[in-house]
Amino acid sequence: MADAAATADLAAEASEVLQRLLDIMGFDVQVSVRSTDGPVILSVAGDNLGILIGRRGDNLSSLQFMVNLILSKNRRQWPRVVIDVENYRARREESLRSLAERIAYRVGRQGRPFTLEAMSASDRRIIHLALRERSGIETYSIGEGISRRVVVAPKRDEGTEVPRDDDEEYRQYS
Repeated sequence: MADAAATADLAAEASEVLQRLLDIMGFDVQVSVRSTDGPVILSVAGDNLGILIGRRGDNLSSLQFMVNLILSKNRRQWPRVVIDVENYRARREESLRSLAERIAYRVGRQGRPFTLEAMSASDRRIIHLALRERSGIETYSIGEGISRRVVVAPKRDEGTEVPRDDDEEYRQYS
C-alpha cells in the first residue's frame, strides 16, 4: 500500500513540475496523469506542440530528463516518469515497428544485413523487441554514443562472430 501512495505522490508532483515548466516556457497546455502502473506516464495536450516534441522526439526526451532530474533531487532513486505529447510515443513506436518489419522482410529476401540510421536507446530497443521472435533474423547494435545503430541481419550460425564497426563486412553493407 505504501508503494501505491508513493507512486500517487510521485505522479502528482511530476504533473505539477511539468505543468509549471511548460507554463514558464509559454505553452498553453493541459498535463494529466495517464498511468501509474510501472513508470508514471504524463500526457500533455494542447495546440501546436510539435516544437515540444522536436526532431524524432529529441525535445521531448530532454524535457522528460529535466522533469526526472528535478524530481530526483529529494529522492534516493531516479524516478521513472515518462512524458508523452499528443500521443507521440505510441505513434513513434508503431512507426518503428513497421520499419523493423519492412527491413526484416528485405533482409530475409536479400540475405544481406541492413544498418539503420543512428537512433536513441529507446528507439533501438523497440526495433530489437519487434524482431526478437522473427525466425531467420537477428538484430544487434553497433557504434557508440549518439552514433549507435541497429543492424538487422540474417541469423548466423552459433559461434559466428558479429561484425564490428571496423570490420570489412560491416563497411560493405553500411
